[in-house]
Amino acid sequence: GQGVPRYVSRSDTEAEKRGVWLFSLLFVLTISSIVALLIVIVLFSRVERIIDSAQAFMLLLFFAASIPFFAGMRTGVGAIRGFENTIYRTYTKHIAYPTGRILLLITFVFLEFGVLSAGYAYFVSSVAAFILSHIYLSKLMALSGSFNSNYREILSFSLPLVVSTFTFRLLTEIDTLMIGYFLSSTQ
Repeated sequence: GQGVPRYVSRSDTEAEKRGVWLFSLLFVLTISSIVALLIVIVLFSRVERIIDSAQAFMLLLFFAASIPFFAGMRTGVGAIRGFENTIYRTYTKHIAYPTGRILLLITFVFLEFGVLSAGYAYFVSSVAAFILSHIYLSKLMALSGSFNSNYREILSFSLPLVVSTFTFRLLTEIDTLMIGYFLSSTQ
């Protein structure tokens, strides 16, 4: 989230900017797909113990499938930030994604999709926001062409931030995780 705008804004040539974006996008999509796959594997192996219904399992599958698209959208928005374009960033991250999620949720509830309405809404809005962020990014730079990537520099800047962000999130939400682990959903 911070490495892409930092290095896009500091890059001199379009090939370097494209390299930062492309490396970051591929790295984020790979890691987030692995995380989504691990979530699905854990859910599938313990589905009868932690989930009460098949619909709840499907809902969690939709949320897991949304992870790579959401992460890819954040990378696109980060690159847009690197170009110091607040309009496209606002349209994608603060208007299209949340508004689309709410409108889709209302639509799917109205169409009587039940609990899966939330999963459909998150998945479709994540895919749409991912596409929209890269459409806007393509207006700022050509997404295809030659690229130069200094991936070591990007990783050395970003990995400590990832670890500190993960640790902070874990510490602020550990109580909820502990309650969910030690108590049943009825309690």
